[in-house]
Amino acid sequence: MLVEKKTRRLRNKLRGGTKSKGRKALKKRLLGTSAYRRRARQTPVSTINFEGLGSAWAQAARERRNEAVLRENEEVLREAEQLSRSFEMEAAQAPPIPFSGIFSSDDDSSVPESPPPPPSPFQDDDDNDNNNNDDDIISIIQQQHYNCENELADCKEELKASEHIIDKLHNQLRECKDANEKISNDYINSLEHLQLLPPYNQIPAPTQAHTPPPASSPAPAPAAGVLDNILGSMRNSN
Repeated sequence: MLVEKKTRRLRNKLRGGTKSKGRKALKKRLLGTSAYRRRARQTPVSTINFEGLGSAWAQAARERRNEAVLRENEEVLREAEQLSRSFEMEAAQAPPIPFSGIFSSDDDSSVPESPPPPPSPFQDDDDNDNNNNDDDIISIIQQQHYNCENELADCKEELKASEHIIDKLHNQLRECKDANEKISNDYINSLEHLQLLPPYNQIPAPTQAHTPPPASSPAPAPAAGVLDNILGSMRNSN
């Protein structure tokens, strides 16, 4: 019995408590602790709209995340402003270094700094690299344009050849139609000519058929006495 009770408690704990406990926790979460104590007797559980709670909780979670992100961004901006302000203060507090043109040391190498020489057109710097890149791009574009022109010329030649073949086929079709018309005309003329010719083997008109002679009457049968005599003579001979 104790084991069943313990397992039931664990199951309820993993599931989030019993139904009534879940409703109470939900009501506390919705109304707040003080409001829950104040309105517990006035707001029954059946009047709570449980359908829109999921979207409301999701919206509240999104708002909390957005607020946290805004706070983090404000902190980062504040730190960046502090760093920039500290750099400005250090730069303002540092004394300026005077430049006299010639250093006070006895070294011959200490000469005033001269401005850098102007870049020569033959110097391979970034600008020249950019110019070279531009030249390469222009040459590539020109090569592509030349290839396109060659392909266009080839297409025009193929089109001319196709048009020539089409004209040739049209001529052959016209010749075939003319030959067909000629054959049909010859056939009609030959039929008309055959109709005008006399028949080759004319069948003679049917004549009156000869009547066959009447059939001869059968011979009369012998009398009964004659047959008896013949049969008797045949028995005697045997």
